[in-house]
Amino acid sequence: MTENFIVMDNFLNKGYLKKCKDEIRSLEDSFKLFELPIYVAKRVDLDTLYMGRRSDSPILRVIEDSLFSDVIKILVAAKYDPYFRLFGKTNFHNTFITAHLPGEICSWHTDDVLPNGLFNGELLNYVVYIDMDSKFTGGNIEISYEQVDNIKEKPVGCYPDKEPRLDDVIEFKDNRFVIFPTYLWHQVPPIKCDNYESIFDGRISINGHIGIR
Repeated sequence: MTENFIVMDNFLNKGYLKKCKDEIRSLEDSFKLFELPIYVAKRVDLDTLYMGRRSDSPILRVIEDSLFSDVIKILVAAKYDPYFRLFGKTNFHNTFITAHLPGEICSWHTDDVLPNGLFNGELLNYVVYIDMDSKFTGGNIEISYEQVDNIKEKPVGCYPDKEPRLDDVIEFKDNRFVIFPTYLWHQVPPIKCDNYESIFDGRISINGHIGIR
């Protein structure tokens, strides 16, 4: 089975990575609970937080430059999936900092469907793993290529009646970039962390969607 995702290690140079980690630490009090039946995490919506002043955020500047770099365009162009093929036509992306702590969930779901079943315009998910000297284990993205019948619609994407077949695992590694179509079933099993003292002991990522509106 052909991998339908792109993984790139050392996505950000050392200077950019440090700036991103410094900004994440500075925003500790800005994390808000985000809760759905299939998803519980704490996150910062950077587009809202820096509305009208995007240049104040190193992460927003760095992600925009890196996400649409020539290197990423070349990697995407090598994929024949229709969602990847539309990368050059996209006109929006959003950016979050997401933290998962023990007990919080990200169950099997897709990200391309509205509650009424219509396409929501989001073509690709992107994730940058960020290790803040964390203490957890796990945190990998699991992917299924299975076409699951009898899906139930939910406020974000949809989730299956039965457990999809596990086809690929993308391991958590600092500064690893991952991008994949939003229609793929994916999940992040709950992390394990016996003694955590702050949100930064959990699984941290910079993530978002790229699409057409």
